[in-house]
Amino acid sequence: MEVSFQTKDNVTIFADYYTPQEFLQGQLKGIILIHMMPETKSSFKDFAEKLTDENFFALAIDLRGHGKSTDYEGIKLDYSFFTDTEHQKSILDIRAGVDFFKKKIIQTYAVISASIGANLALWYQSSNTDVAKTVLLSPGYNYRGIKIQPLLLQLEESQGIYFIGGSTDNKTAALDSGQNAGQIVQVLYNETRVRNKKMEILSTDAHGTELFKFDSTLMDRVIVWLGNEN
Repeated sequence: MEVSFQTKDNVTIFADYYTPQEFLQGQLKGIILIHMMPETKSSFKDFAEKLTDENFFALAIDLRGHGKSTDYEGIKLDYSFFTDTEHQKSILDIRAGVDFFKKKIIQTYAVISASIGANLALWYQSSNTDVAKTVLLSPGYNYRGIKIQPLLLQLEESQGIYFIGGSTDNKTAALDSGQNAGQIVQVLYNETRVRNKKMEILSTDAHGTELFKFDSTLMDRVIVWLGNEN
């Protein structure tokens, strides 16, 4: 079901809201899904449907300037013209998604994200201890001024993080240090101090959500990790 809501700075965000067919009353767990550039919320459709099969609620967001999330008080937004500062304001889109869940008495249990979305997700998690887990597909050291390594040091011991990257994915190399995504993931994993951390380096050049297409069982492994209490 497509929904829309406002951010704190009055951007209209569109999202696809997925609900389990059956779920137990009690603590309802929600997963926010954040796409990479230049994708949209539809890139998480298959994964969102799998999440609902495991009794998670899912909210796949069109980040500002992408897909249908292009209206700011009558001004059309286009991510391809954004400055780094404007990209960084997408953190407010995640906050608006969390608020959407709160109104439905759903806990934002995890944020799953790709590429620049991965850096945004960790940024949000690092300052919100109620987000138990993040899954980062092809994170970079510095996407649009969002530097990931200092954020790792701000995580609480109770939080979890799952890094995934391709060993021949060089799409982040032009933005970072020349390392491929697999090398970046290894460095970030080593620098992460929390106990509940996991890493996968896949033999592929696939980037972000394309990793799900490369490895047909990756979604299932992520869901198992989400379901584990530790």
